[in-house]
Amino acid sequence: MVNASSGQSDWAVTADGAVRVALAAVEQGCRLLHVSSDAVFSGARVRYDESCLPDPLTPYGAAKAAAETAVRLLVPGGAVARTSLIIGGDGQSEHERMVHALAHGTRDGLLFTDAIRCPVHVEDLAAALWEIALSDAAGVFHLAGPDALSRDICLQLGTCLR
Repeated sequence: MVNASSGQSDWAVTADGAVRVALAAVEQGCRLLHVSSDAVFSGARVRYDESCLPDPLTPYGAAKAAAETAVRLLVPGGAVARTSLIIGGDGQSEHERMVHALAHGTRDGLLFTDAIRCPVHVEDLAAALWEIALSDAAGVFHLAGPDALSRDICLQLGTCLR
C-alpha cells in the first residue's frame, strides 16, 4: 500500500489521515510506503540525511512529521520516503504552473529566495518509490534530487521549467 496523499496544512487529512491509512495497513497485513516531504525540516542545514530528526517550521511540515512518526510506530516494517520539489512530467504540477504564470506575468507574486529545495524529476521519483514498494526495505529514505537550489535559482536556470 502506498500513501501519497496530502492535505497541505490540513492536520485532519495530512496527519490524522496517515494514521488511518497505517491502521488499515496493519489490519489488512499490508506493507506500507508513506510518502513524506522535506518540509519536515526547518532548512537550517543545506543537507539532511535519513538520521536527521524533523524540525518543521510550517503547519504542513509539522503535519507530515507527525504522520511519519505515526507510520513508523504503527507499521515498523514499513517505509517512509521523503521527497522534495517534484518537477517534470507534463509541466502541470502546482509548482511549475506557478512559476510559468509568474514568468509570463499572468499571476502576481514573488518567488522564494530563502527556500532551498532539491528538485527531483517525477519519473526518477516514481522509479525509486516503485523499487522501495517492491522491496522489504524499512525505515526512512530520502528521495530528492542531487542539487540543493533556491526556487529563484531554479527559475533562472530553467531547471524547474522542463
